[in-house]
Amino acid sequence: MDIPSPLPPTPIRKEHMMGWTTLYDRPDDPKAYLARNLTWETENFYAAPLAIRNVGSTYYAATKMQPKPDKKLSNSMKSNYVLASDGSVVFAVVYLTSVKNGEFSYKDMTEDMGPNESKAPPLILNLLSPLTDPLCYAAEWRARCRVYSKRFRPKTGDNIRIKEAWEPYGRDFEKVKYYRSRGVYRSHKNQQLVRLSSHQLAEATLIKDMNPR
Repeated sequence: MDIPSPLPPTPIRKEHMMGWTTLYDRPDDPKAYLARNLTWETENFYAAPLAIRNVGSTYYAATKMQPKPDKKLSNSMKSNYVLASDGSVVFAVVYLTSVKNGEFSYKDMTEDMGPNESKAPPLILNLLSPLTDPLCYAAEWRARCRVYSKRFRPKTGDNIRIKEAWEPYGRDFEKVKYYRSRGVYRSHKNQQLVRLSSHQLAEATLIKDMNPR
């Protein structure tokens, strides 16, 4: 398994607040920095990310743990995941990140912790090892990610109808292109430009008739 070469060290604060680690300087490439964090070796196994993708400031990684010759993974790994033929497993790691006053902070969680952030793209989910328990936290987290990836996503020019009227804008909206802004809709009722919430979009439907409601 290819293991990324180490990056130059970045100064780290010694204090940790509620699981967050803060760096004095923001890494030039946060994704590469997090890949380095996920790359390590023990006397029993190697670990390295297969893929990392971000959705906003949250990063999702598919990380592979590969046992060394004549070695095995821990019992917890073997009990939670279906091992590949070579004895390896691939699990998800979620990184919450924040940049403030030039400092870079991150907090990492594994999928078995059932992170609230659940927008991992299919590319990451499809790399993960099968789980032994379909009702565990990791399984619930993966299911939420799948639901998010299949959410209703109108294209520019589409006309949609939300479930409940939003006054004074009504129920019918057209998705429009507005400079560089995303997710902007024009009300059919009063022509005002608005942003719809994720809850409104989740219950919206595509419409063909143009009778405003």
